Amino acid sequence: MLGEKSKEFPAYYAQFSSIKKALADFADSYFIVGEHAIDYTSFDQNLTDAFIDPDGRGHQIYNCEEPTLYLIRPDGYISYK
Repeated sequence: MLGEKSKEFPAYYAQFSSIKKALADFADSYFIVGEHAIDYTSFDQNLTDAFIDPDGRGHQIYNCEEPTLYLIRPDGYISYK
């Protein structure tokens, strides 16, 4: 899931966690956020499924302006957006 480039990380991450739990038997799930979306003073460094897209390149490649769920096969094919 690519997260919106905003400071609403906790709310979007909570939604992502619900989706991740539902898909746990079928797929690996990762949450990707823009660099400025994280409040570094409250970010939990133990989150291993959240990645920061520091230059916004991932968001640009996948044309992501709002929180978006993608299902990407291992060969890179996007089978759901």
